[in-house]
Amino acid sequence: MTLWEALVRLEHRIERIIGLHPPPDPGTASAPAMSSAPAPAAPSATPASPPTAAPDSGTPSVASNPPPPAGYRYMPQSMVTAEMAGWSASVLHDTGSYPMGATTTRDFDGITVLARVEWHPADAHIPRVHRGVSLFTVAS
Repeated sequence: MTLWEALVRLEHRIERIIGLHPPPDPGTASAPAMSSAPAPAAPSATPASPPTAAPDSGTPSVASNPPPPAGYRYMPQSMVTAEMAGWSASVLHDTGSYPMGATTTRDFDGITVLARVEWHPADAHIPRVHRGVSLFTVAS
């Protein structure tokens, strides 16, 4: 299992635990138990205006996500470490500190990483557009 797959499974399990998803259908394999090591606290949060809903639909839309912040680009999955994934999961599930559109930054061994809460497309684990965290790195 890749780090990304593990993060998505963890995200889905936590959302199911806090009531955002019903339990899986009987007979459907659930995600394996995962370590719950605490993630370090984020140093700062900068709330931004939330993305808008799709025009006239009233539903979340990935198309409403803003472009990457000035000076940043989406971080390639191959650069995401386990520590970064844990941090992004803590940002994702701290809805009080990080509402939709919020950003925060953290340094990982000299790499500045910006996390932004935004809409993510449906995937194998969550069959609808859902809250997610995208990671960005300084554009070169």
